Amino acid sequence: MTKTASAPITNLHVARDDDFSAAVLEGLGASPKRLYPRLLYDERGSRLFERICEQPEYYVTRVEMEVLRLEGRKIIDALDGEVDLIELGSGNSMKTRIILDHLSDRQGHFEYRPIDISEEILRKTSQEIQADYPNISVHGFVADFLAGLEFLKLKTSRQRLILFLGSNLGNFEYGEALEFLKQIRRGAVTGDWILLGIDMDKDPAVIEGAYNDAAGFTREFMLNLLDRINRELGGDFDRSGFQFRAEYNQAGQRMEIGVLSRRKQKVFLEEMDRTIRFSRGEWIEMEVSCKYTPGRLQWLLREAGLQTVRQVSDSRGWFTLNLCRVP
Repeated sequence: MTKTASAPITNLHVARDDDFSAAVLEGLGASPKRLYPRLLYDERGSRLFERICEQPEYYVTRVEMEVLRLEGRKIIDALDGEVDLIELGSGNSMKTRIILDHLSDRQGHFEYRPIDISEEILRKTSQEIQADYPNISVHGFVADFLAGLEFLKLKTSRQRLILFLGSNLGNFEYGEALEFLKQIRRGAVTGDWILLGIDMDKDPAVIEGAYNDAAGFTREFMLNLLDRINRELGGDFDRSGFQFRAEYNQAGQRMEIGVLSRRKQKVFLEEMDRTIRFSRGEWIEMEVSCKYTPGRLQWLLREAGLQTVRQVSDSRGWFTLNLCRVP
Protein backbone atom coordinates (compact mmCIF):
# COMPACT_ATOMS: atom_id res chain seq x y z
CA MET A 1 0.00 0.00 0.00
CA THR A 2 1.32 3.45 -0.91
CA LYS A 3 2.35 5.53 2.09
CA THR A 4 0.89 8.97 2.60
CA ALA A 5 3.30 11.84 2.08
CA SER A 6 3.20 15.57 1.80
CA ALA A 7 4.24 17.21 -1.45
CA PRO A 8 3.61 20.94 -1.81
CA ILE A 9 1.20 22.07 -4.53
CA THR A 10 1.25 25.62 -5.84
CA ASN A 11 -1.64 27.00 -7.85
CA LEU A 12 -0.18 29.69 -10.07
CA HIS A 13 -3.65 31.15 -10.72
CA VAL A 14 -2.65 32.01 -14.26
CA ALA A 15 -6.07 31.14 -15.65
CA ARG A 16 -8.72 33.83 -15.30
CA ASP A 17 -12.16 32.89 -14.04
CA ASP A 18 -13.62 33.55 -17.48
CA ASP A 19 -11.10 31.40 -19.39
CA PHE A 20 -13.46 28.45 -19.76
CA SER A 21 -16.45 30.57 -20.73
CA ALA A 22 -14.41 32.65 -23.18
CA ALA A 23 -12.95 29.54 -24.81
CA VAL A 24 -16.38 27.92 -25.13
CA LEU A 25 -17.92 31.06 -26.59
CA GLU A 26 -15.08 31.50 -29.05
CA GLY A 27 -15.14 27.85 -30.10
CA LEU A 28 -18.90 27.55 -30.53
CA GLY A 29 -18.97 30.85 -32.41
CA ALA A 30 -16.33 29.69 -34.90
CA SER A 31 -17.02 28.13 -38.28
CA PRO A 32 -16.56 25.21 -38.14
CA LYS A 33 -17.22 24.90 -34.41
CA ARG A 34 -14.25 23.77 -32.31
CA LEU A 35 -13.77 23.16 -28.59
CA TYR A 36 -10.12 22.85 -27.57
CA PRO A 37 -8.96 19.55 -26.02
CA ARG A 38 -7.81 21.26 -22.80
CA LEU A 39 -11.49 21.92 -22.00
CA LEU A 40 -12.11 18.17 -21.72
CA TYR A 41 -10.06 17.86 -18.54
CA ASP A 42 -12.28 18.73 -15.64
CA GLU A 43 -12.02 16.26 -12.75
CA ARG A 44 -14.37 13.73 -14.33
CA GLY A 45 -12.76 14.20 -17.73
CA SER A 46 -9.32 13.48 -16.28
CA ARG A 47 -10.61 10.25 -14.72
CA LEU A 48 -12.26 9.22 -17.99
CA PHE A 49 -9.02 9.76 -19.87
CA GLU A 50 -7.25 7.43 -17.45
CA ARG A 51 -9.86 4.77 -18.28
CA ILE A 52 -9.32 5.34 -22.01
CA CYS A 53 -5.61 4.64 -21.56
CA GLU A 54 -6.47 1.28 -19.97
CA GLN A 55 -8.56 0.05 -22.92
CA PRO A 56 -7.16 -2.73 -25.13
CA GLU A 57 -7.78 -0.73 -28.31
CA TYR A 58 -5.82 2.28 -27.06
CA TYR A 59 -2.32 1.25 -28.12
CA VAL A 60 -0.71 4.66 -27.47
CA THR A 61 -0.09 4.32 -23.73
CA ARG A 62 0.77 0.62 -23.94
CA VAL A 63 3.35 1.08 -26.71
CA GLU A 64 4.88 4.18 -25.11
CA MET A 65 5.29 2.22 -21.86
CA GLU A 66 6.99 -0.55 -23.86
CA VAL A 67 9.44 1.91 -25.38
CA LEU A 68 10.17 3.48 -22.00
CA ARG A 69 10.80 0.11 -20.37
CA LEU A 70 13.06 -1.18 -23.14
CA GLU A 71 14.82 2.04 -24.14
CA GLY A 72 14.39 4.44 -21.23
CA ARG A 73 17.86 3.88 -19.85
CA LYS A 74 19.38 4.77 -23.23
CA ILE A 75 17.56 8.10 -23.03
CA ILE A 76 18.86 8.83 -19.54
CA ASP A 77 22.38 7.67 -20.42
CA ALA A 78 22.45 10.23 -23.26
CA LEU A 79 22.07 13.13 -20.81
CA ASP A 80 25.19 15.20 -20.21
CA GLY A 81 25.37 15.89 -16.50
CA GLU A 82 22.78 15.81 -13.71
CA VAL A 83 19.27 17.17 -14.28
CA ASP A 84 16.11 18.15 -12.50
CA LEU A 85 12.81 17.00 -13.98
CA ILE A 86 9.83 19.02 -15.20
CA GLU A 87 6.77 17.30 -16.64
CA LEU A 88 4.10 18.99 -18.75
CA GLY A 89 0.74 17.30 -18.18
CA SER A 90 1.80 14.77 -15.57
CA GLY A 91 -1.56 12.98 -15.20
CA ASN A 92 -1.18 9.89 -13.02
CA SER A 93 2.61 9.78 -13.63
CA MET A 94 2.50 6.05 -14.45
CA LYS A 95 4.97 6.38 -17.33
CA THR A 96 7.03 8.96 -15.48
CA ARG A 97 7.99 6.40 -12.83
CA ILE A 98 10.22 4.64 -15.35
CA ILE A 99 12.17 7.86 -15.88
CA LEU A 100 12.21 8.51 -12.12
CA ASP A 101 13.68 5.05 -11.51
CA HIS A 102 16.47 5.56 -14.05
CA LEU A 103 17.29 9.06 -12.81
CA SER A 104 17.33 7.89 -9.19
CA ASP A 105 19.78 5.12 -10.06
CA ARG A 106 21.95 7.54 -12.03
CA GLN A 107 22.20 10.57 -9.78
CA GLY A 108 20.31 10.11 -6.51
CA HIS A 109 18.59 13.32 -5.41
CA PHE A 110 16.86 15.67 -7.85
CA GLU A 111 13.79 17.90 -8.11
CA TYR A 112 10.59 16.76 -9.82
CA ARG A 113 8.19 19.52 -10.84
CA PRO A 114 4.98 18.18 -12.42
CA ILE A 115 2.67 20.73 -14.08
CA ASP A 116 -1.00 19.91 -14.67
CA ILE A 117 -4.28 21.76 -14.97
CA SER A 118 -6.15 19.24 -12.78
CA GLU A 119 -5.36 19.99 -9.13
CA GLU A 120 -7.09 16.82 -7.92
CA ILE A 121 -4.97 14.50 -10.07
CA LEU A 122 -1.80 16.54 -9.46
CA ARG A 123 -2.19 16.48 -5.67
CA LYS A 124 -2.85 12.73 -5.58
CA THR A 125 0.04 11.71 -7.84
CA SER A 126 2.51 14.17 -6.30
CA GLN A 127 1.89 12.72 -2.85
CA GLU A 128 2.25 9.17 -4.15
CA ILE A 129 5.51 9.99 -5.93
CA GLN A 130 6.91 11.72 -2.84
CA ALA A 131 6.06 8.69 -0.71
CA ASP A 132 7.60 6.20 -3.10
CA TYR A 133 10.70 8.27 -3.92
CA PRO A 134 11.92 9.90 -0.68
CA ASN A 135 15.17 10.91 -2.39
CA ILE A 136 13.24 13.20 -4.77
CA SER A 137 11.97 16.70 -3.96
CA VAL A 138 8.44 16.83 -5.41
CA HIS A 139 6.56 20.12 -5.89
CA GLY A 140 3.48 20.23 -8.15
CA PHE A 141 2.20 23.29 -10.01
CA VAL A 142 -1.40 23.84 -11.09
CA ALA A 143 -1.15 25.74 -14.37
CA ASP A 144 -1.24 25.34 -18.10
CA PHE A 145 2.00 24.01 -19.54
CA LEU A 146 3.53 27.22 -20.83
CA ALA A 147 2.69 29.34 -17.79
CA GLY A 148 4.12 26.70 -15.47
CA LEU A 149 7.28 26.35 -17.54
CA GLU A 150 7.80 30.11 -17.65
CA PHE A 151 7.40 30.32 -13.87
CA LEU A 152 10.02 27.60 -13.36
CA LYS A 153 12.45 28.96 -15.93
CA LEU A 154 14.99 30.36 -13.48
CA LYS A 155 14.07 28.31 -10.41
CA THR A 156 16.99 25.86 -10.63
CA SER A 157 20.72 26.01 -11.20
CA ARG A 158 20.85 22.63 -12.95
CA GLN A 159 19.87 21.56 -16.41
CA ARG A 160 16.26 20.40 -16.66
CA LEU A 161 14.79 17.45 -18.49
CA ILE A 162 11.35 18.57 -19.69
CA LEU A 163 8.96 15.69 -20.33
CA PHE A 164 6.08 15.98 -22.79
CA LEU A 165 4.91 12.38 -23.11
CA GLY A 166 1.74 10.62 -24.21
CA SER A 167 1.81 12.03 -27.74
CA ASN A 168 0.09 15.15 -26.38
CA LEU A 169 1.76 17.14 -29.13
CA GLY A 170 -0.55 15.32 -31.55
CA ASN A 171 -3.49 17.30 -30.16
CA PHE A 172 -2.17 20.31 -32.05
CA GLU A 173 -2.48 20.84 -35.79
CA TYR A 174 0.96 20.57 -37.39
CA GLY A 175 1.49 24.33 -37.59
CA GLU A 176 0.19 24.76 -34.03
CA ALA A 177 2.53 22.01 -32.82
CA LEU A 178 5.49 23.90 -34.27
CA GLU A 179 4.47 27.13 -32.53
CA PHE A 180 3.90 25.25 -29.27
CA LEU A 181 7.37 23.69 -29.41
CA LYS A 182 8.85 27.12 -30.08
CA GLN A 183 7.08 28.40 -26.96
CA ILE A 184 8.42 25.47 -24.92
CA ARG A 185 11.90 26.30 -26.23
CA ARG A 186 11.47 29.92 -25.10
CA GLY A 187 10.40 28.65 -21.66
CA ALA A 188 13.58 26.57 -21.42
CA VAL A 189 17.18 27.68 -21.05
CA THR A 190 20.26 26.77 -23.06
CA GLY A 191 21.38 23.28 -22.16
CA ASP A 192 17.95 22.01 -21.11
CA TRP A 193 16.67 18.73 -22.53
CA ILE A 194 13.19 17.96 -23.92
CA LEU A 195 11.80 14.43 -24.22
CA LEU A 196 8.86 14.21 -26.64
CA GLY A 197 6.53 11.27 -27.16
CA ILE A 198 5.30 11.15 -30.77
CA ASP A 199 2.70 8.79 -32.22
CA MET A 200 3.71 7.79 -35.74
CA ASP A 201 1.49 7.19 -38.77
CA LYS A 202 0.44 3.56 -39.24
CA ASP A 203 -2.43 1.29 -40.35
CA PRO A 204 -5.57 3.49 -40.30
CA ALA A 205 -7.60 0.64 -38.79
CA VAL A 206 -5.27 0.51 -35.78
CA ILE A 207 -5.41 4.27 -35.32
CA GLU A 208 -9.18 4.56 -35.71
CA GLY A 209 -9.82 1.63 -33.38
CA ALA A 210 -7.92 3.34 -30.58
CA TYR A 211 -10.48 6.16 -30.46
CA ASN A 212 -13.57 3.97 -30.83
CA ASP A 213 -13.13 1.74 -27.78
CA ALA A 214 -15.84 -0.87 -27.29
CA ALA A 215 -16.44 0.25 -23.69
CA GLY A 216 -17.36 3.73 -24.89
CA PHE A 217 -15.01 5.73 -22.68
CA THR A 218 -13.86 8.02 -25.50
CA ARG A 219 -17.50 8.73 -26.39
CA GLU A 220 -18.22 9.56 -22.74
CA PHE A 221 -15.07 11.72 -22.57
CA MET A 222 -16.40 13.91 -25.37
CA LEU A 223 -20.00 14.08 -24.14
CA ASN A 224 -18.74 14.97 -20.66
CA LEU A 225 -17.65 18.32 -22.09
CA LEU A 226 -21.28 19.08 -22.95
CA ASP A 227 -22.19 18.22 -19.35
CA ARG A 228 -19.43 20.53 -18.10
CA ILE A 229 -20.77 23.40 -20.21
CA ASN A 230 -24.26 22.77 -18.83
CA ARG A 231 -22.98 22.72 -15.25
CA GLU A 232 -20.57 25.65 -15.36
CA LEU A 233 -22.23 27.93 -17.89
CA GLY A 234 -25.90 27.11 -17.35
CA GLY A 235 -26.15 25.42 -20.73
CA ASP A 236 -29.00 23.21 -21.89
CA PHE A 237 -27.14 20.79 -24.17
CA ASP A 238 -29.23 17.66 -24.72
CA ARG A 239 -26.85 14.71 -25.05
CA SER A 240 -29.34 12.78 -27.15
CA GLY A 241 -29.15 15.53 -29.76
CA PHE A 242 -25.47 14.85 -30.48
CA GLN A 243 -23.69 11.83 -31.93
CA PHE A 244 -20.08 10.91 -31.12
CA ARG A 245 -17.77 10.43 -34.09
CA ALA A 246 -14.07 9.54 -34.33
CA GLU A 247 -12.67 9.06 -37.84
CA TYR A 248 -9.19 8.97 -39.33
CA ASN A 249 -8.47 11.54 -42.02
CA GLN A 250 -5.85 9.63 -44.00
CA ALA A 251 -5.02 12.54 -46.31
CA GLY A 252 -4.40 14.79 -43.31
CA GLN A 253 -2.80 11.98 -41.25
CA ARG A 254 -4.91 12.78 -38.22
CA MET A 255 -7.81 11.55 -36.14
CA GLU A 256 -10.81 13.90 -35.96
CA ILE A 257 -12.91 13.43 -32.83
CA GLY A 258 -16.04 15.20 -31.66
CA VAL A 259 -19.82 15.22 -31.95
CA LEU A 260 -22.38 15.80 -34.70
CA SER A 261 -25.69 17.57 -34.20
CA ARG A 262 -28.45 15.04 -34.96
CA ARG A 263 -30.94 17.77 -35.79
CA LYS A 264 -31.43 21.49 -36.22
CA GLN A 265 -31.40 22.86 -32.67
CA LYS A 266 -30.51 25.71 -30.33
CA VAL A 267 -28.46 25.63 -27.12
CA PHE A 268 -28.78 28.43 -24.58
CA LEU A 269 -25.88 29.40 -22.29
CA GLU A 270 -27.53 31.14 -19.35
CA GLU A 271 -24.34 32.47 -17.73
CA MET A 272 -23.48 34.31 -20.94
CA ASP A 273 -27.00 35.00 -22.20
CA ARG A 274 -26.07 33.52 -25.56
CA THR A 275 -27.87 31.18 -27.90
CA ILE A 276 -25.85 28.84 -30.11
CA ARG A 277 -27.55 27.46 -33.21
CA PHE A 278 -26.78 24.13 -34.83
CA SER A 279 -27.80 22.83 -38.20
CA ARG A 280 -28.50 19.13 -38.75
CA GLY A 281 -25.21 17.29 -39.19
CA GLU A 282 -23.11 20.20 -37.92
CA TRP A 283 -19.76 19.15 -36.45
CA ILE A 284 -18.09 20.22 -33.21
CA GLU A 285 -14.44 19.26 -33.30
CA MET A 286 -13.25 18.48 -29.77
CA GLU A 287 -9.92 16.84 -30.42
CA VAL A 288 -7.51 16.04 -33.20
CA SER A 289 -4.69 13.54 -32.92
CA CYS A 290 -2.09 14.15 -35.60
CA LYS A 291 0.22 11.31 -36.57
CA TYR A 292 3.75 11.83 -37.82
CA THR A 293 5.88 10.43 -40.60
CA PRO A 294 9.65 10.40 -40.03
CA GLY A 295 10.04 13.26 -42.51
CA ARG A 296 7.42 15.45 -40.87
CA LEU A 297 8.87 14.78 -37.42
CA GLN A 298 12.35 15.73 -38.61
CA TRP A 299 10.93 18.96 -40.07
CA LEU A 300 9.10 19.77 -36.83
CA LEU A 301 12.12 19.43 -34.57
CA ARG A 302 14.41 21.26 -36.98
CA GLU A 303 12.03 24.21 -37.43
CA ALA A 304 11.50 24.43 -33.67
CA GLY A 305 15.23 24.95 -33.25
CA LEU A 306 15.84 21.75 -31.28
CA GLN A 307 18.84 19.46 -31.64
CA THR A 308 17.84 15.79 -31.82
CA VAL A 309 20.22 13.78 -29.63
CA ARG A 310 18.56 10.37 -29.52
CA GLN A 311 15.43 8.74 -30.92
CA VAL A 312 14.10 5.35 -29.82
CA SER A 313 10.98 3.44 -30.85
CA ASP A 314 9.20 0.13 -30.57
CA SER A 315 9.99 -2.68 -33.01
CA ARG A 316 7.12 -1.71 -35.34
CA GLY A 317 7.92 1.99 -35.36
CA TRP A 318 4.49 2.87 -34.00
CA PHE A 319 5.73 5.32 -31.37
CA THR A 320 8.94 7.28 -30.88
CA LEU A 321 10.60 8.99 -27.94
CA ASN A 322 12.73 11.91 -29.03
CA LEU A 323 15.40 13.40 -26.78
CA CYS A 324 16.28 16.92 -27.88
CA ARG A 325 18.68 19.57 -26.60
CA VAL A 326 17.97 23.28 -26.37
CA PRO A 327 20.97 24.99 -28.03
